[in-house]
Amino acid sequence: MVDKDSTSWAKFLLLLRRNTMKDERSLIKMQEFLRVLAKFRLKLNDKQKSIIQKLYRVLYVEDQSMISIQPILDMEKSLSTNQIFNKVKLEESNEELKMDLGGFLGDFHRHRVSHEAIKKRRAFTETELVDMMIVDDRLKEIALAFR
Repeated sequence: MVDKDSTSWAKFLLLLRRNTMKDERSLIKMQEFLRVLAKFRLKLNDKQKSIIQKLYRVLYVEDQSMISIQPILDMEKSLSTNQIFNKVKLEESNEELKMDLGGFLGDFHRHRVSHEAIKKRRAFTETELVDMMIVDDRLKEIALAFR
């Protein structure tokens, strides 16, 4: 069996890559896929073959079914990324505000406006709105306020 945490997983991926199409590295003939599995003493029954062909078949050329191994390759990337993140040690911090490299503080919510500020607001006419947008050149500011 192919163990994802051992060198046999790496060998399995290497054999898959060696047997892909030359012009499209994520496609492999179904027969080649079955041969790679057989080298690891894995054999699919007819139902499993049918499921793989239905889910991953991309082309059917010259009586050969081509399947995409991209999901397997994506899984490899995901596993390597998880290994990297599992090695990262985070420290507990008492800092109230934590900022990422882009300056984001992690506040997803809009700040609430006090009732006094709401009471001070007044309605304005369409003419005043147009004047604000055109004369005062505040269209961008107004559009962002409605977002």
